[in-house]
Amino acid sequence: MKFFKYLSILLILILLSVSFLYLNNEYRWVKDLAYSSQSMSSSFSYSSSSSSSIDYKYKYYYNNKQDINLVMFNGDIDLVYNSKVANTFEDISKQNNFDLAINGGYFSDTRTYAGLLILNGVVKTKLSTSDSQLNAIVLLNRNSGEIKFFNVKDFNVSNYLSKSEYIIFQTGPIIIKNNLINNTDINNSVNGLGKYYRSVIGITKSGKKFIAISTDLYLLNDLAVQLLKMDPLKNESIDVINLDGGSSTAIYSFENRDFTFGSFKVLPIVLGIKSKS
Repeated sequence: MKFFKYLSILLILILLSVSFLYLNNEYRWVKDLAYSSQSMSSSFSYSSSSSSSIDYKYKYYYNNKQDINLVMFNGDIDLVYNSKVANTFEDISKQNNFDLAINGGYFSDTRTYAGLLILNGVVKTKLSTSDSQLNAIVLLNRNSGEIKFFNVKDFNVSNYLSKSEYIIFQTGPIIIKNNLINNTDINNSVNGLGKYYRSVIGITKSGKKFIAISTDLYLLNDLAVQLLKMDPLKNESIDVINLDGGSSTAIYSFENRDFTFGSFKVLPIVLGIKSKS
């Protein structure tokens, strides 16, 4: 009898230990590759650039309770746009030697980009001022690696014409500002209060950059809550902007196939990331 009593106690202790480890492993770190980056440019709210204090190329996180894939990255970012594209998201990523990629902003039924798109200093599609969804601008600096977010009303297109170092595209809404959920813009957006697959790009005040998707359906408010809880972002002040999710949601990793989602999709706009040159 004593034997079975002690055995029962041992089994209970083992179960408690396994439960504890599971709860503390909610955010599973997948891979961390060491990397020494370029020196850091000045950064401020709504802006992030390459940082000498960041010692990785990519860090992958998977929230296995909430179905969120997140990658911290410290690479060069580029954008591929082709409204007549016939290749898959993964094919485009491979053709451009991207280590990582995520779907970009919104596009119309004719596969033309919806809202402002500036590549190599040339306006490809014009600014939209009437769509409550597209109330923000993402500015990517090819030279410095800096990312900035703007409200549409605060952005002056003429300041960036003929400047080939910038990639600029309109999307939205901004769902987290200075670590606060932006309920006003979410509630005013077209699809913020609907449940969809989601994709986002984000920056931290400490100079870090990340992309993420959900592989489950989310309201934007709920997604923002979960992002703020994730281990790599808990002690950061972050800004996060929504990309074109839903049926366009896709993420690609050359080195981590288990992380890839939606690789077969045919999308006219792809955001790609490479190791810093």
